[in-house]
Amino acid sequence: ELGGNVKGMFALEYLLFGHKGFPGIETPNAPLVLQMLSGKNSQRRRTYLLAVARDMEAKAGQLAQDWTSPGEQGAAAKFAAGGQATVNLLVNQLAHAIEDAEQARLNFVLVLPKPISGQLYRIEASPSGTSLQGVVAYLEGMQKFYRGAGGLGVADTLKQVNAPLAKRVEEHFDAAISATKSIGEPLEQAVVDKRDAIQNACDKVHALEILFKVDLASALGVTISFTSGDGD
Repeated sequence: ELGGNVKGMFALEYLLFGHKGFPGIETPNAPLVLQMLSGKNSQRRRTYLLAVARDMEAKAGQLAQDWTSPGEQGAAAKFAAGGQATVNLLVNQLAHAIEDAEQARLNFVLVLPKPISGQLYRIEASPSGTSLQGVVAYLEGMQKFYRGAGGLGVADTLKQVNAPLAKRVEEHFDAAISATKSIGEPLEQAVVDKRDAIQNACDKVHALEILFKVDLASALGVTISFTSGDGD
């Protein structure tokens, strides 16, 4: 509904794997990639697949260039020049992303109506079987942003202000990532036979979210300004 230029990887995933469990589709598994791309009337699909892939490549390249650009126009220089305002923005974005990981990715699969087999198409990355890997990568990416590089991360600032809290945040990050990895199988499968493991991961990510929104924000003088979707 949002379009390939917004959904990016998931538009590619749909073109390669189709949907699983989409209402009205009787087959339990998506067609093979070869069938999707070489079957009758597949030229249009191949053309669109290349267009979306090239668009993503161009945008990823521009993003990489922006972040590695030196001098006053580089991302690091702009961040430092922004002072407290950029710290506020980064902490808010990280807190929002942590909430999204818990609410829109993990808890989401637990509240899907039954039968689950008819809801699989609503789980991002389920057609390719990478739904769990996606959540883990999402959390690990947040941790990298939090840590920064070369002593420029939020983690380094927090250590100077409140070293014990900085240690707790690292522990909560590690616990959230570990619990999510421990699910051990794609979310569309785990929601059937490992619901307790998903709930445990939800709890760990939620604890990290609260630590970010309350303790960390207070220690760094940050006001959480985005509208929370979970009431916290």
